[in-house]
Amino acid sequence: MSKEQLKEELEHRGLSTAGNKVELLIRLREAMEQEGSVPENDKGDVKDQTIVAVGGATGGVAPTNNFDMGQLLAAMKQVIAEVFAEQITRQKQHTAEIIQLMKQNVGEMKQVLTQETANQKHEVLLTFF
Repeated sequence: MSKEQLKEELEHRGLSTAGNKVELLIRLREAMEQEGSVPENDKGDVKDQTIVAVGGATGGVAPTNNFDMGQLLAAMKQVIAEVFAEQITRQKQHTAEIIQLMKQNVGEMKQVLTQETANQKHEVLLTFF
């Protein structure tokens, strides 16, 4: 399931749609267990089973005993790619903020040095007169 599909399912159940894909999957899985819409032999530790549900072929939460290893690997790859993309975006934003601060500091340092240079020239002129 895509993140948007997960959000739709959670919204349909009146649940929060905030969080990353894994959090949404866990929330949906827990809701489905409470509703009794998960087969009894498929219940267990939700967090351990959640990764199997990512991108399930049925369009719903895939039972852990029927999962395909290729689907599991593709789902893991997708989640990891999303996490890395999010981290890279945050790092780029942080780097841009640091660069902006450094530019401001350089500008302030230039002003101070210009003023100091002017003061020193003034002092040198005063010593000659």
